[in-house]
Amino acid sequence: MVENKSFNASAYPNGVVVVHSGIFNALENEAQLAFVLSHEVTHSIEKHVWREHEYHKTALMALRIGGAIGAGFGGRGVADLANMVEAGIRNGYARSLENQADREGMQRMVEAGYDPREAPRAWKVAAKKYGDHPTNLFWDNHDNNATRRSYLMSELKNNYSETDFSTLKGDGEEFHRISERIRNLTPDKKKVKVKVRQ
Repeated sequence: MVENKSFNASAYPNGVVVVHSGIFNALENEAQLAFVLSHEVTHSIEKHVWREHEYHKTALMALRIGGAIGAGFGGRGVADLANMVEAGIRNGYARSLENQADREGMQRMVEAGYDPREAPRAWKVAAKKYGDHPTNLFWDNHDNNATRRSYLMSELKNNYSETDFSTLKGDGEEFHRISERIRNLTPDKKKVKVKVRQ
């Protein structure tokens, strides 16, 4: 865990998962944390970093070269357009990997004994605490929280309608104890106003 106010976590190809302390300012229960961790574990298991790097590697290199040549001949607009198209392709693929990590993360949390209904709720509490914005198809590599929540709600309806939720874990006292300790270790910094005499 790292001290950072944002609602974020990340996974590395070697399996290390880094969680920002800000997550504990928003998550309501242990099952939501299980979802976030399962999402990140899915990135490692599915080799998403490597897959992003390899996705359309040759075509994207050709696009960059074409943009550079266009800029070299005074067509700065060509380079800008090439950069925008490349970003759209890369970020669209990254969003699809995030969607996969959400879906498979939900499955992994169920396999670990947690209630999957808390997965979409995790995106709802994140939006409530930190806000949300429309997804920019060219520049965003994650869908917004509302979109991710709606995908998971559909997943619940289509694949978990027969689930006996009463047998699955939603919360635990230890989560709240640890969450409170983390919030107390990372209090919001107060701004101090200083008056300057003239």
